Amino acid sequence: FFMAKTYFTLEEANNLLKQIEPKARKLQKLFFDAYELNDVQVSFNPDNTESQLFVLDLNKKRHKLLFEFFELMEELVKLGIVVKDLKKGLFDFYSKYDKSDILLCWQIGEKEIEFFHDERQGFRGRLPVSILKKEYEEKLRELI
Repeated sequence: FFMAKTYFTLEEANNLLKQIEPKARKLQKLFFDAYELNDVQVSFNPDNTESQLFVLDLNKKRHKLLFEFFELMEELVKLGIVVKDLKKGLFDFYSKYDKSDILLCWQIGEKEIEFFHDERQGFRGRLPVSILKKEYEEKLRELI
């Protein structure tokens, strides 16, 4: 199925941060935990019940963790949030600027959205949102 992009104003995205920050942190933790758990290599002896039970328990934990990860990821995506880079804790929100799509860029730990970039640029192409605010104020003055 296809979901249309959800667009946010800077204010809407910033207001949503209080709700999603704990979820974003948990998603990042689950990502790292799953990564670690996936690196565990265990061989077992099919004739040893203890060994079999250990491997079964490990696989149950792995599947439970991944299920929780994907449930939380789905919840954020359904809100319209772009999960960009879990290692860095980067999340984007689609917005519009001069009739073009831009991405409001937020990183775990930031109190509010401080940067944006266009769709072709990534983290390195981030610009301060103060540019958006200044342009908005200038356009508003033109209308008055």
